[in-house]
Amino acid sequence: MVIKTREKEVLFDLSVEPAWSTKVERWYQMDESSFALGQAIFEWDYLEEFDRPALTLLSTPNGSNVADWHFVQSGSSQPARFVYTLPSVPAAVLFQMLDFRGPLYCFQDSSINFNDEVARLVERYGVVWHFEILPRPQVGASAVHYTFLKAK
Repeated sequence: MVIKTREKEVLFDLSVEPAWSTKVERWYQMDESSFALGQAIFEWDYLEEFDRPALTLLSTPNGSNVADWHFVQSGSSQPARFVYTLPSVPAAVLFQMLDFRGPLYCFQDSSINFNDEVARLVERYGVVWHFEILPRPQVGASAVHYTFLKAK
């Protein structure tokens, strides 16, 4: 299996319109994980050097816990704002930023044997992109990891 990785610590200000805002609808309503993913993809120049994936994986090991906590701490009571803490939001950002359509698996439960599952998926799909978003405790900071996997 061929494996290539990139890692990015992303600092951002949710109140400032990002350079990539025209690619993502309602960017101003996104949670931190989604915003960080959009920023990382933009800074990585859309990952053009890698083969397009047959499958995309998205991991948010903490689920939406950080975004949910900040939502509660902000005193917000708008249900329309809360929906942007769900895992489907980073997936939508990913597809909009990369102009990609295709199957996507989201992982949030660290109790599964992730490496075995990924190996099985690479064998089945051939080329797999994996994005992992790791929110930091402070507002405006996240780590985004990208892994390109290709069966030999």
